[in-house]
Amino acid sequence: MSIKQSVLLLLVMLPVCCCRPKEPTQEPEAGYLLIDRQVTDFSKSISPDGTEADFKVICDASWEVSVPEDATWISIGEKTKSGKNAWTLPYSVASNESIYPRTSSILFKAGEHSVQVTLEQGVPDPLTLNKVPGFYGIEGVNVIATGSRQSSSFHFGNSWIYRITEPSTLTVMALGNIPWNLKSGEHINVSYKVVRQGMEEMYVPSVDVEVVRVTSTLVWLRKNESEYFILER
Repeated sequence: MSIKQSVLLLLVMLPVCCCRPKEPTQEPEAGYLLIDRQVTDFSKSISPDGTEADFKVICDASWEVSVPEDATWISIGEKTKSGKNAWTLPYSVASNESIYPRTSSILFKAGEHSVQVTLEQGVPDPLTLNKVPGFYGIEGVNVIATGSRQSSSFHFGNSWIYRITEPSTLTVMALGNIPWNLKSGEHINVSYKVVRQGMEEMYVPSVDVEVVRVTSTLVWLRKNESEYFILER
């Protein structure tokens, strides 16, 4: 074969060689996996009230997350990209309404790398297991907002007043100066008033109480071990 014929044959074959499909690339192996900057298993302590928070995931390859089927009190949201090789994964833990602590684990996995996050949730204060609004242990009796007794709340500005009325005796018991935005564990000063048949019988302008728990509808306030208030907003 002449040199000219060889050159022509090469030119004919060249496009065929250039158009061959590329071999499929493999998914890159994960070189690292970090959860909230942790590379090994760790634990998180969760309030009995529950929480809504995020995991910060850093990984240079695809990753997955799993929760045990029996951990129905833990919910995982949809991950969103927050940077190069970085994601935000929302999660929530429901409030613990039982008298027993609970524990479960979330497993993050990327190739041969894994990080297990154990969520440990404590029990609520026994006081909060009572969900019936009322004034308990006041003057040695419980004044519960059920039956013939009527309860009401008045929200104005940054505070509110809670009242329980006993129509049969024309008695009103009220807590006032309650901050609207309350946080569990803080101490606040409230006023306490008893009015019977239109006459103010007792008024305490400053009562220190502990905010035991706050939900969207109820507030638990402890004055001492034998006196407390459950308020309905």
